[in-house]
Formats: sequence, structure tokens, C-alpha cells
Amino acid sequence: MKVSICDSRSASIPGVRFGYIADCDVHRESYFTITPLGLHSTFQSADNVVCGMLEGWHHVPEFHVLETHKDVETFVYTDGVALMPFCDIVDGKPDLSTAQIVRIEAGTQVEVAAGKGHFVAVAEGDHFRTLVYCPDQAAERIALTEAIEGVKEI
Repeated sequence: MKVSICDSRSASIPGVRFGYIADCDVHRESYFTITPLGLHSTFQSADNVVCGMLEGWHHVPEFHVLETHKDVETFVYTDGVALMPFCDIVDGKPDLSTAQIVRIEAGTQVEVAAGKGHFVAVAEGDHFRTLVYCPDQAAERIALTEAIEGVKEI
């Protein structure tokens, strides 16, 4: 199934929020700055929150599997441009009519709601990097009956 790749600023995806570091207020002092991120995630779980650095490389934007989580997962893209798939999961199955692939630039925060289908992004260029934070949780994988393939224009 071919879907157009859209930019995050024009994407409207139920269960996914986008925030932009450039839109946040920066606090400056003599030797540092801190930029509190705009999206404040509320985790349902009392589990430990974990944070990791995810790096990806250029790959064809074609996805054969999605994952979901029982709680929110948040990404903070710091380098490069990533292409990330999203899709609703209905009764445990992907609803391909809702499939989207979103172009996410560095400086973007992405919050994925519990139960929302998504997968690890691929780099549009050579490389991307993102911080990922969420409760320590399993990632249920769901095979797609038809691959989701991103194209620049349909």
C-alpha cells in the first residue's frame, strides 16, 4: 500500500502529538541554556521510566510490521530527518486505511499514545538520532497484511 509522506507540521494523526523545540522558551544563564520541551507526557504506568538514544540509517521507507505499547512513548528527534509510520490498531489488527508516514525533522518532539501502531523510523538522508523515553514496557509487534510504502507523491 503506497502512502504519501507528509511533513509533521501538516500531519493530523489521532493519538500522535508533535511539538517543536524551536517553539519552546529557552532559559539562559551564564554558562548554559535549558529548553523545557512543550509536550508533557502523562504515563499511565507506575513502572520505571527509561530513556535511550535511537539511531537510524537510510533505508527504503517500507514497513512490514508495526508495534504498540500499553503506555505512551515519546521521542525527541535531535539529528537528521526521519520517516516514521503510524496506523490505527482496531481489534488487534492494523487499519491500513489510516496508515501514514510522517517526515520528522530534528528539533521535533513526538508523543505516541498507548495502543497507537507505529514503528522505528528510517532516515530520509544518511542518519537520524532521537531520544526515546517511556515506561519500561513491552513492544507488541503486529505483522502487516500489506506493506506500507512511503512515496513522495501519489
